[in-house]
Amino acid sequence: MAYATKAVIAVVTICVLYYVRSFVRNIIDGWATGLPMMVIPADHTSPFWRLWAPRHRHHLQMFFPRQIWDRINLTIFGWEFGEKLRPFEKLAKHHRNLPQRQAGFSFTLVGLGRLEIYTADPVAAHNVLSRHCDFQMPKAFQYALAQSGLNVLTANEDLWTRHRRIISCVMSDHISKSVFGEAIKQTRQMLDDLERSSLLDRLPDKDSLETRDLSGMLKKVTMHTILRVGMNIPVAWKDDDEKAREPGYKMTHVDALLTAMKNISGAHLLPAGLLNKWPRWMPGHGKMASVGCAKLELARRNRVTLEREQRSRVGGEDMSCSRGENFVKSFLKTNEELTRSGVPLSEAELLSNIFILSVGGYETTAAVLSYATVLLARFPDWQAWVLEEVDELTTADDYDEQDMEKTWAYSSTFPCAVRILAFMLETMRLYTPVCHLRRDTVSPQILQTAQGAVPVPADATIYVNAVAIHLLPVWRDINRASDPAFYRDADAPARGEKDEYAFRPSRWLNPPGKGQGGIYIPPRGTFVAWSGGPRVCPGKKLSQVEFTAVILTLLQRYRIEAVPLGEEGRAELEERLDATLRNSRCEAVLQMDQVWDVQDKCGLLMRLRRRK
Repeated sequence: MAYATKAVIAVVTICVLYYVRSFVRNIIDGWATGLPMMVIPADHTSPFWRLWAPRHRHHLQMFFPRQIWDRINLTIFGWEFGEKLRPFEKLAKHHRNLPQRQAGFSFTLVGLGRLEIYTADPVAAHNVLSRHCDFQMPKAFQYALAQSGLNVLTANEDLWTRHRRIISCVMSDHISKSVFGEAIKQTRQMLDDLERSSLLDRLPDKDSLETRDLSGMLKKVTMHTILRVGMNIPVAWKDDDEKAREPGYKMTHVDALLTAMKNISGAHLLPAGLLNKWPRWMPGHGKMASVGCAKLELARRNRVTLEREQRSRVGGEDMSCSRGENFVKSFLKTNEELTRSGVPLSEAELLSNIFILSVGGYETTAAVLSYATVLLARFPDWQAWVLEEVDELTTADDYDEQDMEKTWAYSSTFPCAVRILAFMLETMRLYTPVCHLRRDTVSPQILQTAQGAVPVPADATIYVNAVAIHLLPVWRDINRASDPAFYRDADAPARGEKDEYAFRPSRWLNPPGKGQGGIYIPPRGTFVAWSGGPRVCPGKKLSQVEFTAVILTLLQRYRIEAVPLGEEGRAELEERLDATLRNSRCEAVLQMDQVWDVQDKCGLLMRLRRRK
């Protein structure tokens, strides 16, 4: 017994000494950076805190006094959207009398784990994102996103170069054209299904459709599009039809993707074997079994798709040419060319890239579409501004599912949809799907900031705060000459709202004769919705193409509105929509509460009113 007591005391002593050493070292390293410093005497980087705290943020806020909560909140994943610029402004003001610490929009968070640096400095953001070998993707990402092998998101240095070379070839204009056509087709099917449902529901207004799950349906559109274009898998709009033709699987492809993405930072981290053998008597058995099944079936589906395309290439067939390009076909073609000139990707790496493009290819675009539809309803004048462009680009009854080039030519329609793209960019500026970009150092580095060089130790983490960067004064009063007439007399200044906080899509349109293509190009480091530097999101253009196709199809037929509650007037409706937009949380991506996965009588009731 005495031996056991001594062993416990020894272990506790070692742990205490380890954390004390880490804390002292982090304070010294944090002081050496010269940045404002926030001290948290706890290990806020532990996996338990990262998973538990975001789910109990509200209870923690109610429990702690405001002064203590302001510190604790900065240790909880996803704090950026709620806090915006406040922590940077507060710390900069607190240290204004210390010349050594005048580091602008950056600060260090010192605790018992890794040293963390948060920055909303565009110079620092560009420096971090452009030096991809010095500031690397965290190895922790591999547990969630690279369990079958490295991919373009998780690889670093020379390994990343190999992956990026192939991905760049895959993301061709042929793929963009396929995405454009498939997104139009899926959106049409969504609207047709809604119209059939409205006839069954016998709504009093025959020219309008109502739904509480518009965001969920748009997510389904993006998911079906990525499955069709990404893996050459045609997916029926109705789940019942899909299940009927999938023998051998317990879950539909859509359900498996949704389950995996919903648990990407939770149960998905565990091995599939452990999840499927989770004891029935333990809490969470149903969820664990569901995630385990999703992991196994996604891996199986991806492998079957890869083998099918390989057989078609060996046999000289082209199973996908009749339906356009797809990711898997392009992966194999590019990888074969790389076999002759370099080191190709292994099968595990190919499967890992297919998984990451499938998961990442729908979630972020779905989130942006969700916010965009609410913003269209919140700002009807801006919707009318977009509708002017839609009417110029479309005609009423020219849709031909078998010949998308005949319907809306991608090559002539997408480049001209500048107002739709501006609406998307402004949506992503204020409601960026990924609130921060994380990079780790493996060796000491010098970080360039607007105030000078900052020494960063090895094994430190840098967070580029996308939310705060997009609200900097650099965005104020850009391209005022492009504002439509209705906005020039807007009441934003009367409300005391700074322009960078206002929703104004016209800031993205250059006046005639200025810039290229009519779209404003922000200064380096001031817009990081798709990351930046060499590791900019490879699906950036595809997301723009898909967003344009969906909004174009929606607004060609309908105007989007929010349904008032009871005797709610326009002012009350706008306040409710503003509250819905504010009530967002960052999980895998930023999303509004009670908008996705809604139940009966929950969610935001939206109306699609038929245009005359």
